[in-house]
Amino acid sequence: MSDETIVGYGIGQYYEYMKDKLPFRLSFLCDRRWREFGETHGGIPVISPEQLRDMGNVRVVIFGGDDTVCASIESDLEGCLAVCERAWKYLTIPYDILGKDLKQTCMEGLYRDRYNNRIYFDKTLSDKIKITFRGSNNVLRIGAEVSAGLLRVDFGSDGTCEVGTGTEFHSALISASGGRVEIGKDSLFSNGISIRCHDGHHIFLADTHRRLNYPRDVRIGNHVWVGAGAQLLPGFLIGDNSIIGAGSVSSSVFGSGLVIGGNPARVIREGVLWAKDDTNLRQHDTFGECMDKRAEKYL
Repeated sequence: MSDETIVGYGIGQYYEYMKDKLPFRLSFLCDRRWREFGETHGGIPVISPEQLRDMGNVRVVIFGGDDTVCASIESDLEGCLAVCERAWKYLTIPYDILGKDLKQTCMEGLYRDRYNNRIYFDKTLSDKIKITFRGSNNVLRIGAEVSAGLLRVDFGSDGTCEVGTGTEFHSALISASGGRVEIGKDSLFSNGISIRCHDGHHIFLADTHRRLNYPRDVRIGNHVWVGAGAQLLPGFLIGDNSIIGAGSVSSSVFGSGLVIGGNPARVIREGVLWAKDDTNLRQHDTFGECMDKRAEKYL
């Protein structure tokens, strides 16, 4: 590859993160905003997209932070003679791992890659869990008998996620980077739920330019029922035997045995416990009639 003309497309934060990790040197850099970077950037000549098209047979390495950005750049280059590839392939990050693949390849319940990303699990791991690593030094611990219709755990760097035994997910996204997401035992998550310990972008004070929004841990207790569409944001905490209403949005701290709901979420009722018994099938008048009595363990 050293004799090829290699053009890096996309001069941004992902390029700056990856430029020293590439196994080759770029011949040129290209960007839609090429005028902002001058004739060279970091000692590499900068060209416009039009100049790239005129070059003909070259290799283009795309520096995009996600599939949407990369696909947009690839669309720009349709009809060009260049061979296009995404820069992430040279780091093998980001990459996805499915639960079924983990069970087949890691018989001892521990997965570790060369970036010190680790996954601890047992043979009951759900096939429908999808783990994405975008960086390094992440840890995922999943307890036994965790079921998932669709669970995606998305890591940046230095993130930790722990899911307790017996917890059930219909569909949820957990995003961990620079902090922790802890979920207790025997909890129930409905559909379309988002849990994250970081905001995804930076916010600063205008006068001092100091950062406001560092990652903050998220902790969800044992036997917590989370309604559809809830968004649990950095700093959120709730105790055992609680219920989070559908569509709730919160980054606040709550106690145990509560019903919370709204945007921002507030306490609606105190002193509750709940059971998984299906109200489509039976209507009980007392907790004692329920088959599911796990709430008693966490009173």
